[in-house]
Amino acid sequence: MMYQMLPTNLKTNNMSEEYVCSICNEKFEPIGHNAQPINDGRCCTKCNYGVVIPARVQAMNELVADLSEPEMPEGGWECSECGAPVKNMNDYCSQSCFNAGMR
Repeated sequence: MMYQMLPTNLKTNNMSEEYVCSICNEKFEPIGHNAQPINDGRCCTKCNYGVVIPARVQAMNELVADLSEPEMPEGGWECSECGAPVKNMNDYCSQSCFNAGMR
């Protein structure tokens, strides 16, 4: 994958602009970082590593937790082949049911 290089004149053209972090309100060098999901602005490197990235990791962990195995139904899990009770979702109750399910 090729990464797009920033134009070499970007820094020199924008040096007159004042960049202020949308999180801590401190000045920072041009470009900065995307402050989402904290806000829609730009942020400094310190806030990116200390606030934004941890918020993104937490959001990803919550998303992964939502994708985990669903809550056990009232009657418990049933064998995928014969309907007998099992400990985990999509389990088979015995080797013979497992073999039957693999056909």
